[in-house]
Amino acid sequence: MTRTVLPPSENTPAGAARRPRAGQDPQDEPAAPAHLIGPDGERRPVPPEICSLVQEMLTALADGRAVTVTVHGAELTTQQAADLLGVSRPTMVRLLDDGVIPSTRPNKHRRVRLADVEAYRTRRRDLRSEGPDAVVRMSEELDPYDEGPEPIRR
Repeated sequence: MTRTVLPPSENTPAGAARRPRAGQDPQDEPAAPAHLIGPDGERRPVPPEICSLVQEMLTALADGRAVTVTVHGAELTTQQAADLLGVSRPTMVRLLDDGVIPSTRPNKHRRVRLADVEAYRTRRRDLRSEGPDAVVRMSEELDPYDEGPEPIRR
């Protein structure tokens, strides 16, 4: 299973739990379901999505499967974005040229936001899951099995 976890924003409870506001006592942070305790004894809250990800990784390792963790920047090259989507770089460039995935060109090379690549992957997955349901609905609407056989003409 391939899954990408984006960093929490300041507006989400997980993002708010990570960084105390200016003038706020770190002890006043909202409670998190889990904490990471460093070698120096410092406790840091762990967002729920990270706990879930660590549990998945531990399960995979216990089952004898390999786990790969890759850190990405907020902006990706076209090759990095293509690798995340499992498509070729020319296909990725076509998606960018067609405006399917937004990109910027701060210099000669394109840059793609990781969040935009993830949004495209989610849209693509949702469309694929709708496909079989649409075929079943059309089949039920047409209902060719209830009409009886066509007469044979010779």
